[in-house]
Amino acid sequence: MRFQLVFAFIPFLLSIVLYGQLEDDEKVIPSTSLNSEASDAVESIHEKYYQPSARYFDSVNSTLFLRHLGPRGPGYDTGYTTIGGIFFPGGLACNTIWPFVDLRAHYFNDNEWAANAGGGIRYAPCDCCYVFGFNAYFDYRMSNRRRFHYTQAGVGVEILGPCWDIRINGYWPIRDRHTKQKCFFTYPGDFFIKRDKLEGAYRGVDGEIGRYFSYTCCGYVYAGLGPYYYRGECNDVTGGRLRIFFDYCRHITLGGIFYYDNRFGFQVQGLIGFHFAIGCAPKCCRKEESISQPVFRNEIIFLDEFCKWKSNY
Repeated sequence: MRFQLVFAFIPFLLSIVLYGQLEDDEKVIPSTSLNSEASDAVESIHEKYYQPSARYFDSVNSTLFLRHLGPRGPGYDTGYTTIGGIFFPGGLACNTIWPFVDLRAHYFNDNEWAANAGGGIRYAPCDCCYVFGFNAYFDYRMSNRRRFHYTQAGVGVEILGPCWDIRINGYWPIRDRHTKQKCFFTYPGDFFIKRDKLEGAYRGVDGEIGRYFSYTCCGYVYAGLGPYYYRGECNDVTGGRLRIFFDYCRHITLGGIFYYDNRFGFQVQGLIGFHFAIGCAPKCCRKEESISQPVFRNEIIFLDEFCKWKSNY
């Protein structure tokens, strides 16, 4: 009831202010009623500044993307091409939870496939320049000439800002290992050694702190640095990742990713990507771009080989 009274008095107060301004310009308005010009001016001011639509984000775009990453990275031996999209509803206001759906398919250079299906929410408070997000994914990957199939679940949180971003992701395999080869050795005296060569998916976690450089409406440079850790049955992988890329007009991305860990050593990848916005033309607004940017995570299930031995001596 109090809010209704406040909004009821807003046009009245605005008319008083407008009336005073017109008096200063030596324009006389009858005291009994406002003329049509003043009434239209009051109505336009009210619609511009007090209607909820003035606080709506109208250029948060769903995006289709096509990119190639190669030649190899931790847990996979060849580069791959990705086609996918992240999809948002349109016309939501600030102080609103933005749901999204993220779908990706990956084709490796050795004729194998992987995919991700996920979604999440992003929250954009009106009185804060940061966007807060949560996401969950189901990941799939084939390997060993399409003989083996792996799945995993992943979750992540993110804080996206005008200059700095923070991301943390976790991964938990559902189907985690397959046997590639079995060997059995016998020795005099009924002694034996059994060796199983296995391929397995590792559970893990990664994080990143990223920053924008030279940000303009025509493009920007972005750099992100963070650690990653993966745990397997026989060994652990600990390392760090640095990614640097240049985005041109929100349509073309060029960059590189640098890895170093205790299992695969130093690796470098190149990246080229193309982005196609769905919806109205994007504005030069950092907050709206933070809401609609794709989720960054390790989209390929981390695989490695290991051996298990068994003997009777």
